[in-house]
Amino acid sequence: MKKAHQTPQWVYDTVAKEHPLCERKILFNDHECKGNLTMEHVWIYAGCQINEVWAIIHICDWAHSTGQCQDNGGLDKQMNEFISLRRATPQDLVKYPRRDWIIRKRYLDFKYEKRIVKGRK
Repeated sequence: MKKAHQTPQWVYDTVAKEHPLCERKILFNDHECKGNLTMEHVWIYAGCQINEVWAIIHICDWAHSTGQCQDNGGLDKQMNEFISLRRATPQDLVKYPRRDWIIRKRYLDFKYEKRIVKGRK
């Protein structure tokens, strides 16, 4: 994999401000948060992380399987992709044309949309 580009600090600040809690817990209420909140770069494109607000999610150590939950966390990469794609706009995705975002989004919507806690966006 190529060396990752440095993510600008303003991207992390924006993600933390817009989503101050574990996004997976808020949407799915499927775990008790453990550890610190972390940022996950959900997507790799052309060998590099996508360093955009929509492509980075704020989740706890348990949901990211990092920190104190390294060996016993609940990382679900596809669920993280679902969370990320819910925030992406068509203008965001058109920048990355080699990925078939429509098919991926349809698949993830089918798999996870029904699991969202009622009343959550």
